[in-house]
Amino acid sequence: MKNRGSIWRKWDLHIHSPASIIQQYNNTPEGWEKFINALENLPEEVKVIGITDYYFIDGYDKVMDYKINQNRLENIDKIFPILEFRIDTFGTASESKLQKINLHILFDLDETSINKQIQKVKKEFIEQIPITKLEKHKTKVLSIENLSYEADGNLHEGFSNLIPSTDKVFELLNSSEWVGKTFLFLGYKEWSNLEKGQQLKPFKEDLYSKVNAFFSNNSNTNQKNQQWLNEYGDKKLLHSLDIHGFNALDTYEFDGEGKK
Repeated sequence: MKNRGSIWRKWDLHIHSPASIIQQYNNTPEGWEKFINALENLPEEVKVIGITDYYFIDGYDKVMDYKINQNRLENIDKIFPILEFRIDTFGTASESKLQKINLHILFDLDETSINKQIQKVKKEFIEQIPITKLEKHKTKVLSIENLSYEADGNLHEGFSNLIPSTDKVFELLNSSEWVGKTFLFLGYKEWSNLEKGQQLKPFKEDLYSKVNAFFSNNSNTNQKNQQWLNEYGDKKLLHSLDIHGFNALDTYEFDGEGKK
């Protein structure tokens, strides 16, 4: 047996799919085929990705169907489902605008029973969370239908205006069902804005204590931001692109003979 050291691969854990609430792909059979093709033509060193479709896992479900049942995406070694939550503590983007903080939840699922695992995330996590912490919403669980209904059929407006109960999210994450099965990231930019004259510093420190790492999509400032983040502890700032459309993927067109 040969001993082998570490092998470095590129990961991107923030790729939205055509099933995402906000995306520019088109959620059609043609849009999905182009999306899967784009993933198959990522640079060779990219081996791990995360499908991040806000509060839902349907996009990951479809991607895994392509990979497992249709023998696609053989270039990708591992695909994680990631839920991107808005949480109910706000930063200050400007004097007139509040900024929602993003909490990313990576689930480590057993791919030998992937359909069962996906249903477990849907039924025992997502559908246990009310669409807000308001009393009137305590029986309205997180779903596309409920987000749309509360905004007169406008899903984007419901998604923008309603924030699921953060307390319930963390209650579930800390339960015996899910503890040790997830990895948590905070959006660095929004979290870093979570104080105005240190008024919200205790909330900032509390959120820091609850997550494993931070996300940023600006690689130019990562080194400086990591140094500042080190003042709070030893958690890492990871670069990820936050991809919502084909303009951020390495896509190819093919000629009549199937050549790139």
